[in-house]
Amino acid sequence: MIDYDLISAREAIAQTAVAMAEVQASHIAIYLTIIFAYISVAYIAGSKLSRLQLVLTTFLFVAASIRQIVGIVTLSQVILLKHSQLVELAGGAAVGMGVQHSPWWPAAIWSTGLFAALLFMWSVRHPASE
Repeated sequence: MIDYDLISAREAIAQTAVAMAEVQASHIAIYLTIIFAYISVAYIAGSKLSRLQLVLTTFLFVAASIRQIVGIVTLSQVILLKHSQLVELAGGAAVGMGVQHSPWWPAAIWSTGLFAALLFMWSVRHPASE
């Protein structure tokens, strides 16, 4: 006998997980755009910025980047929760979602990008004397 309520619940959870993954992909795309914009500013005008311009640009960059990183990590946790709900509905059997990572690995990776961009701005502002 087919349990239509169980099938409906699985479908709803899977659709929610897919929707959250799409939103997470949007956060990643926005984050990469922010990184590229900051690196472009550093390359094109980094050495010409006044101290106030540098502080404002860097503050906006860090604030926007942290906002996106928090979004990525939060959505990772939601996706993991939905995965565990699917596993529970399946009676503990493995479900083919493929999400088995810690929710904190995106924070480490994306934070590395943030620090690399800041380091690039620093290297443009303080060139090595040869």
